[in-house]
Amino acid sequence: MTEINSDLQNERKKCTFNIEELTEFVYGGPEKTKERRERGTVVLHNRLINCRDVVTQILGSTLVRDGSPLGLHYIMFMPTIITQANDEQQAKWLPRSWNCNIIGSYAQTELGHGTFVRGLETTATYDPSTKEFVLHSPSLTSYKWWPGGLGHTANYCILIAQLYTKGKCHGIHPFIVQLRDEETHVPLPGIKIGDIGAKLGLNEVNNGFLGFDHVRIPRDQMLMKHAQVLEDGTYIKSLNSKLNYGPMVFTRVVIVFDVANYLCKAATIATRYSAVRRQSQKRPGEQECQILDYLTQQHKIFPAIATSHALRIAGKKLWDTFNTINEQLIEGNLERLPELHALACCLKAVSTSDAAQCVERCRLSCGGHGYMLSSNLPLTYGLVTAACTYEGENTVMLLQTARKIQSCVKDMEKRVSSGISFEDAWNMSSVQLVSAAEAHCRVIILSNFDEEIKEKSKSSSPELAVVLNQLLELYAVYWALEKSENLVLSIDTLKDDIPEEYLSHKECYENVIRKGSVLYDIFLELSKDRKHRAHQAPSNAYRISDGIMQSVNPFLLHFALFVPAVTNQGTPEQQAEFLKNGSGVIGTYAQTELGHGTFLRGLETTATLDLETDEFVLNSPTLTSYKWWPGGLGHTANHCVVMAQLYVKGKCYGPHLFIVKIRDIETHEPLPGLKLGEIGAKMGFNTADNGFLGFHNFRIPRNNMLMKNSQVLKDGTYVESKNEKLTYGSMVFVRVYLLSDMAYMLARASTISVRYSAVRHQSHIKPDEPEVQILDFVSQQHKLFIAIATSHAFKISGLWLWQTYSKVMEDIGKGSLDRLPELHALSCCLKVTSTKDAGLLIEQCRFACGGHGYLMSSNLPLLYTTATAAITYEGESTVLLLQTARYLIKSWKRAMDGESLPATVSFLSEYFNKRYNKWENTPEGIVDGFKLVAAGLTKMSFESIQKHVSRGQHYEEAWNSSSVQLIKASEAYSRALLCEVFWVEINKVSSTLSNNLAVVLKQLAELYIIYWALEKRGDLLTYTSISKDNLENLQERYEELLALIRPNAVGLVDSFDIRDEILCSTLGAYDGRVYERMMEHALKSPLNADTVNQSFHKYMKPVLLKHKI
Repeated sequence: MTEINSDLQNERKKCTFNIEELTEFVYGGPEKTKERRERGTVVLHNRLINCRDVVTQILGSTLVRDGSPLGLHYIMFMPTIITQANDEQQAKWLPRSWNCNIIGSYAQTELGHGTFVRGLETTATYDPSTKEFVLHSPSLTSYKWWPGGLGHTANYCILIAQLYTKGKCHGIHPFIVQLRDEETHVPLPGIKIGDIGAKLGLNEVNNGFLGFDHVRIPRDQMLMKHAQVLEDGTYIKSLNSKLNYGPMVFTRVVIVFDVANYLCKAATIATRYSAVRRQSQKRPGEQECQILDYLTQQHKIFPAIATSHALRIAGKKLWDTFNTINEQLIEGNLERLPELHALACCLKAVSTSDAAQCVERCRLSCGGHGYMLSSNLPLTYGLVTAACTYEGENTVMLLQTARKIQSCVKDMEKRVSSGISFEDAWNMSSVQLVSAAEAHCRVIILSNFDEEIKEKSKSSSPELAVVLNQLLELYAVYWALEKSENLVLSIDTLKDDIPEEYLSHKECYENVIRKGSVLYDIFLELSKDRKHRAHQAPSNAYRISDGIMQSVNPFLLHFALFVPAVTNQGTPEQQAEFLKNGSGVIGTYAQTELGHGTFLRGLETTATLDLETDEFVLNSPTLTSYKWWPGGLGHTANHCVVMAQLYVKGKCYGPHLFIVKIRDIETHEPLPGLKLGEIGAKMGFNTADNGFLGFHNFRIPRNNMLMKNSQVLKDGTYVESKNEKLTYGSMVFVRVYLLSDMAYMLARASTISVRYSAVRHQSHIKPDEPEVQILDFVSQQHKLFIAIATSHAFKISGLWLWQTYSKVMEDIGKGSLDRLPELHALSCCLKVTSTKDAGLLIEQCRFACGGHGYLMSSNLPLLYTTATAAITYEGESTVLLLQTARYLIKSWKRAMDGESLPATVSFLSEYFNKRYNKWENTPEGIVDGFKLVAAGLTKMSFESIQKHVSRGQHYEEAWNSSSVQLIKASEAYSRALLCEVFWVEINKVSSTLSNNLAVVLKQLAELYIIYWALEKRGDLLTYTSISKDNLENLQERYEELLALIRPNAVGLVDSFDIRDEILCSTLGAYDGRVYERMMEHALKSPLNADTVNQSFHKYMKPVLLKHKI
């Protein structure tokens, strides 16, 4: 048996309740728990584990890592037959389905329609002369798109199509349709079918497309339990049209259970990792502690545990409700059908959204290691986030619930009374309606959770009852707090014949090195005729690289970190040696270790001076001391800047930087004494060539230590730097750069999603009018316009921060280090906020594109994984916020002592001296309000630290106890900075612009500021004099700004001037030919090279023949 980590053993010993008792509570009692384990043992010890579809049915979807192509056969195809077919049809089709003589899918969603099922285009026209239905796809957008197993697995499907009899349309109805020959599996004549291509996840589900060219099926293949078509074409209406939607309601019930299980997995992984991972110290000189001991880590993980229980209980209650109402339906009682529909809609939407958010927080809590595919967290997130866009965008689900609860009646009545129609008022109120539906759903979840816990507590042990009630309270409090508020591109050798997503991991790297080398050669040629050196790539190099490679250039860290490190930390002689043209040096930057990220003082790699040979000896004393994560380190770079603990004459002088040659310039072989390679597949960034590096008595010349700031002389004398933080200058540079990089990623994401939203027509705002552009929906504007505004905010703030960085670097060159702490604090918090906001908003742009945004060909998944990787550069972002918090606390103390403060924190003095204004509902007033919030939170954090110290805690322990508040103070400070810089800089530049452009840019800046005021209303209510009326006025002004920006939305994203080759998106191209591009890309899938995949004859056919009736 594998030895269990001692930290985990200790954690289990500390547990105050019986773990088995809680397990039985979760799985429904001892018998069900035993049965679950027995099933697991049977399957896991049997070769059937290689047959994931079988495993899925036995152990559940959570064991199958990337979905099953048979999933829809069981959860939609068969349930539809049960609920929609009459007795004769069930007798014909159910036995064959149950024995897998036929394999089915469920085809509802179309290329051009998702949630708005009344707008579906596929037709089923009855021909009384032959007693057949003629199925037809009249346009490309009418092709069925997304059904799992449809591509190459299923030979039948349930088809949802518009029924026509005697020239009249009777709306959508279900039909059972044979797609492929049962013996050969070849598609039947008139049917165009295939796989839709790679997606963010669920790539084993075999999602497909399906088109019909006048395909005929018998009349009795319309499912006729509720509505019928007689032989003469007479249509007999159903008692209630919503009875046709039963299978989707059933699926929503299953989804709630599924996402709860996925969340259990993520929380288990994150918690166990956090118990094993040790980093940093609470008190100086003590052993590094488990990261699970940090409140900030608990804040990320524990709500996920509570939420998993809440969702599981909500799923159970929904299942009970579903069964009760189904029994009533059988008896002819349809009264509670709308209630079931509303419940299923909101619970599906909220559970998938919450679970996705919690799973991603669990991944981020594991730092860079959580980005590894081997952690299973990226895959788990991919599975959960896919559920967010089943049936299309979640917003539509919530609006279905909102129609039931009508929570915004007063606001809508006010608008209707002013002469606006009910439908227009509904659209204008859609943001609030969605919020109301979500709030309603949270009440349901919490009520169910409360009821279940109270009931179970009666029969549980006292210890378990305490824990269950703690989980209930944590869930309630957590969600209450959360919710308060171009030439190069034309070169043929740089183009791909096969999309990158269909290449293997090794092929992807080799392909990107091919293209990267061509690009690097171009930069070298360009540098011959310019003053800049080769390492100083043209300013648009990264943008061009994006277009060529889609993913990540493995040369990235050469330009972004290696060169800046040598430039800022190396002497002129070192710069001349390692940065000269033609040197053949390709570098990377190796700081992070397998066991250490942000806590640099804890790095284990050593560089010990050998006075006899005038060399440093580099060693990796433990496995955890191996360098881990540097881009380009695996197989690309031949040099790297290494951060290691400097030892001279037996004394450690802390982390210093060294230039290390790691591969032979001619052969590229690793040098003796080095263990070097690539770390493996990750959630994204898989062409970055992230590597590991270990040293075994590896020697380098003494002069390879970067000695601009500190030096080691030949006799071993150590000459100290003026400031130890000067060593960290390279990472400050990267943080400054990231703000602009996030702006560009948001520009790409918003361009894609806005153009798609202008092309996509779905649903009505007013009945009987044509379907509208989804960009006309206020709820869509709410998702997308903030992304445009944020891109501009980050761009402008990035320029401001770069100017600050340049000025501070200039001062340092003159010997002044006064503003170095301020620059460090600014770069830390702005890096965290920009990467976090960019990740969330890019994902929001993807959600706004519904299921199509989940396709890899949309490029939105790749943009998200690239942006979210930046969140954990240097490790977990919380540490950076705490760095800013230290600066804020020090500045607060200075304010208390009456000292003058830098302009970026002068508001602390004003707050301390109570020199602040009353609330004003203007951008300037909101900025001042955010400063008050930052000051108030800083003051509260300071007082919290003092309180804990007075109770006997050491200062660092008190700091840890107050860390959640400290982080909030840093976040508020960052938000105040971004809003102020955006507003001030936009107003400065407005006088140089045309009046029309100046107006639009000011609208974006105002939108950005008001958006965050509404998001952070809880903080503003706490620390400012804002009133309820002020907030209502801000909401009205926010909606006015959405309406003002709407006519300019496409123009705003066009102005980003991003070429289609760089966007790399089927959804966002300039010509708007979305559906044609999607189909063109889908046909490139290797699965579509053959009409019948070889796996059918090899695996499926023998099983089908074995059980054939």
